[in-house]
Amino acid sequence: MKTTNTTAFLKKYVMSNIPYALVFWIFCKFGEAYRLAPGVDFLQKLIKSMSTFNAAMAKPMPSFDFFDLTVGLAGAVIVYVMVYVKKKNAKKWRKDVVC
Repeated sequence: MKTTNTTAFLKKYVMSNIPYALVFWIFCKFGEAYRLAPGVDFLQKLIKSMSTFNAAMAKPMPSFDFFDLTVGLAGAVIVYVMVYVKKKNAKKWRKDVVC
């Protein structure tokens, strides 16, 4: 009986949050590429970050720099909120049923 509780826990909490961990990792890599890019202002760094993206992706582990972690967390939260709002506003398209 303990295994069904463990399986339910894995399905509910772990499996449903794996996509957000992937989004966190991708945004963390974008933040690292932006931080490593040479330049003074925002636009220069943004354009040059495309060339430093390969250097950021060379290491599979996320960077533990505060800026990179903040960008990753902000990206994951934005995607989570977008999915939550989309799920909350979902219409049920059943005939003859009033919601």
